[in-house]
Amino acid sequence: MQARTGAVSRMAGWVRAHWRLLLGLAVSAASLYYLLRTVDPTHLWETFRRANYLYFLPAALLLVGINIARALRVASYAIPADAVQTVIAEWLGRRGKSAWAPRRR
Repeated sequence: MQARTGAVSRMAGWVRAHWRLLLGLAVSAASLYYLLRTVDPTHLWETFRRANYLYFLPAALLLVGINIARALRVASYAIPADAVQTVIAEWLGRRGKSAWAPRRR
């Protein structure tokens, strides 16, 4: 009987630690049931079967581009400003000079 009591107390501890997760899952399940209770599954399947999925391609490409831009933006936070200026100067072909200094002719 002692082993079962230990298992129950471990389970109760896990529930106390993860109650927000369990509440969120319960609310999500109740919401899905409420929204889908009147949907005919055969009609839904037929609609998905006849859908034109070509529209997902531009959306997926846009999503990938946005995530790359975000990653570059966040990565730029970790780079010192003078290193960024040096990289820009390299791109502009002005080795060894500040990217922000005016050019002399």
